[in-house]
Amino acid sequence: MTPRSSDASISVTSANNAATWYRSKYIGNIMNNIYNKNNNDDDDDSGNDDTYRSINENNTILHRIKQRFNNLDIDVKHLVAYAESLLCTVRNHEQTIYRMNSDLNIMHDRVCHYQERAKTAEQKIEEVIPPETICCICMENPREMVYINCGHLCACLKCERRIDDKCPICRTASRAIRVIYS
Repeated sequence: MTPRSSDASISVTSANNAATWYRSKYIGNIMNNIYNKNNNDDDDDSGNDDTYRSINENNTILHRIKQRFNNLDIDVKHLVAYAESLLCTVRNHEQTIYRMNSDLNIMHDRVCHYQERAKTAEQKIEEVIPPETICCICMENPREMVYINCGHLCACLKCERRIDDKCPICRTASRAIRVIYS
């Protein structure tokens, strides 16, 4: 089950709010540490140059941290956009799969229908021409050629002309003659 679009926007908004809160809290902690360090340095009698230098170093560090957080914020926005595009892709694939399943069910029903029709047609053919009287080679024409040596009545005239002088059932070398019913 996929989340609705309102769920996605809520999660994006809450992720942005959480990132902003964390960034402001972290930067606030750094500022407090710098302030406390500066206050402790004021108690020292080492001179204003050391205090000025430590403030500049702290400001440089703070600037780098702000840049990193800005970069992280940009990365989070890119990841959120990528997640949204993936969500759209997944939805499209789900719709495609649903359509394909529907088509598959329709095709399955058609195959079952045609199998039933084929069975019915085979039964009708067997009623008209019993399988015992159909040529064993082409399975279409009635049997009319009998092989002399073995006595098999198994082929139609057309199929007997295409094969060698061998019975198609027992492969005995034999000539065939046409049987005429009167």
